[in-house]
Amino acid sequence: MPLLQFVDLLVKYSITRCNLLFGPLVNKRKTVWSECWNRVQEYLRELALYQADKTNTVAKNALRQAAKSIREMMHAEKELSAVARARRKHR
Repeated sequence: MPLLQFVDLLVKYSITRCNLLFGPLVNKRKTVWSECWNRVQEYLRELALYQADKTNTVAKNALRQAAKSIREMMHAEKELSAVARARRKHR
């Protein structure tokens, strides 16, 4: 069996076995996905402000805070952090 077929079967089995299509869990993942997207957009806005004037310390601090909020979402011990990491890869 080719590797991609095996991985596809493993994913399908995991979704069924772990009940990942459970309604409240799907809704929670959507919420985390959306929150991560909002934080990435905020980071990009702050980055643009900082790039426009690199002497602006307020913009620099806001940029650091935006980056920190994204990193906090992706901590391994954070609930549904894998969703946030996946969102970051698909921006």
